[in-house]
Amino acid sequence: MLTELRLDTKALRSKEQLNEEVTRNFLLAIEFVVKKTGPIKTYGQAAKLIALEPGNLTKIQQGYRSVPFEAAVRACDVFGCSYNFMFRNEGEMFGKDDVMRYVLNMEERLNKAEQRISAVENKVGIKSGTDRPKSGRK
Repeated sequence: MLTELRLDTKALRSKEQLNEEVTRNFLLAIEFVVKKTGPIKTYGQAAKLIALEPGNLTKIQQGYRSVPFEAAVRACDVFGCSYNFMFRNEGEMFGKDDVMRYVLNMEERLNKAEQRISAVENKVGIKSGTDRPKSGRK
């Protein structure tokens, strides 16, 4: 007995279309994180949290490059963005429960990230806080 094979049209997207969609969704998520939530105040902070150089984020925002796959995955992991939203362009950016969990945990994750950044800065001899804004956290 043969079954009919149904093709998922989303699976047939070209690499360029996929890159464009993921980049657009990534930028929407980054904008939400910076403008709509409390702990992250700058695009530079958001970039550092996902191990992306702030200058590279600027190039992505200006349309000069696509988001690296790894940065999109890290954005989902760090900020709690839905993988379906990011990579399949389906569903909500954050589910209702995800938003609450995200808001409640963001400050803790930001503090941990700032501690790791400070540790690296100390290790390489950069004076802590000279190149990044103070967040007022302890």
